[in-house]
Amino acid sequence: ARAVGEASPLYLYTCETPQLVHAATPDTRLIAIVREPVERAWSHFVYVNDDLGDDAVAAFAAAAERELTLGYEPYRTGTHFLRLSAYAEQLENYRQVFAREQLLVLSYDDLISATAQTLARVCRFLGIDDTFAFDTSVRYNPSSGERSLVARLDRVVRPTFPYLKRLLPAPVSGRLARQRAKLRAAQRADGALALPAELRGRLDDHFRPDREWLEREEGIVFGSTSTTP
Repeated sequence: ARAVGEASPLYLYTCETPQLVHAATPDTRLIAIVREPVERAWSHFVYVNDDLGDDAVAAFAAAAERELTLGYEPYRTGTHFLRLSAYAEQLENYRQVFAREQLLVLSYDDLISATAQTLARVCRFLGIDDTFAFDTSVRYNPSSGERSLVARLDRVVRPTFPYLKRLLPAPVSGRLARQRAKLRAAQRADGALALPAELRGRLDDHFRPDREWLEREEGIVFGSTSTTP
C-alpha cells in the first residue's frame, strides 16, 4: 500500500500523542480536521447526551459553565466538550514535534461543502491517486438528539458494537456499521435545537483566540469555503 493510516479525534487533544506518534513513525503525515469550535462542542454534547431532547440546551449550558474555567486534564466522556475545541494549543503541540509540511489542517466546512476537492487535496498530500472515487454516501455518527424508536434501540445496543467488531470478520462488521449509520441518518430529527444568543456569544468570545490562530496560521475561516489548493 502507498499509504496506511488510522484516525482518532483524541489524537489531537491528548498532549502526549505528538511525541508518541513521532517516536513510532517520525516521517508520518498528519491530517487535522477542525470544525467551528462552538458547533463542534455542541455537536459532541448532543452525541453523548442524545436522550435529553428539548432539555439538551440547558444541560449543555450548565456543562459549558462548569468547563469554561478548567484547564487540560485527561479526557473523560461527559466532561470534555469545550476543551476538545481548543485548536490553537493542540495544533501548536504538533508543530513543536513535526515539520509544517507533515501536517495538513483542513476545515470541516470544506469537507462537507467541497467534499470531492477536499478529498483530492488529502490524496495529493499523501502522494496517492487524487482521482479516486470515494463513497461519501453514508454519514457516520450523526449527532441530532433523535428520539425515534430506531434511535432508542441504537442507544441500547450501542455498547455491544465494539465487541461485535472484534468478533466478526472485518467485511461483515464494516457492512453492519454502514447499515447502522444509514438507519441513524434516516431517523434524524427534522430540526436542530439552537443555542441561545447569549450562550453562543459567550462561547464565541471564549474560542476567539482559536479562530484567530486558524485564520492566521492556516487560512481557515469558518463559514466560508477555502480556496487553498
